[in-house]
Amino acid sequence: RQNNVQVNFDFDLIFYGDICQYQNQRISLTLQFRDTTNSTQILYNIIITLIDSSNERIIHSSQQFNYYFKKHCQKKFHFYLLYSTRPKDSTKDYSIHIDFYDKLTLDYHGSIIKSVNYSFLPVQRLAFHLEFPYNYENIFNCLDKQCINGKCIKYFHEPNNKTFCQCNEGWSGQYCTIKHTCLCSSQSLCIGKLANNQSLCVCPLNKMGSQCLIDNQLCQSNQICHYRGRCILIDEYETPEN
Repeated sequence: RQNNVQVNFDFDLIFYGDICQYQNQRISLTLQFRDTTNSTQILYNIIITLIDSSNERIIHSSQQFNYYFKKHCQKKFHFYLLYSTRPKDSTKDYSIHIDFYDKLTLDYHGSIIKSVNYSFLPVQRLAFHLEFPYNYENIFNCLDKQCINGKCIKYFHEPNNKTFCQCNEGWSGQYCTIKHTCLCSSQSLCIGKLANNQSLCVCPLNKMGSQCLIDNQLCQSNQICHYRGRCILIDEYETPEN
């Protein structure tokens, strides 16, 4: 970590081949957040997914991390997002979809969408300076989607009033018509299915791991929080297999 940049590198994601002679097509993503008044006291769980425009709305890869204002203010977060096929399907449009959840309550706070332009490029470097969603009580006020097994959601800060279908647990696809088996623990949220059929899970504070099956032993054994304080695991990256 240097110059307020939080880096999450995994060189196995960049190269492949018998002697690592090939590079994966990928997006190199840098995010920095502007804090609003009502975001400074919230521990966010932020989930980043690379999706396509197909009817399946395939999640090619994902990253997620926790954000807390007092710890991460002004920090930059860097990730790699991979395409699920080699080479990627250049006939599809791709986007970066970002979900915000309250880590303590697992309440949904909103989503942001960013288009991936010039998809013919094998490697793209994108950087965004984002605001946290606010007035999220109004995000459900849209009726222009035929969300069969889900609900219509407005993207935050989207000038074209773009919407999407947030699927119920066990459903995926552009209109939530594709059924799948969710493998997240019972205490967590199952918010989607990756291209490799792995469930995309949002863990409660006391759980971790790709399926939220691992106890957070650090906070369970930590007795340093007094006067009704709460132990929270802040520097937590979770990268499902791609």
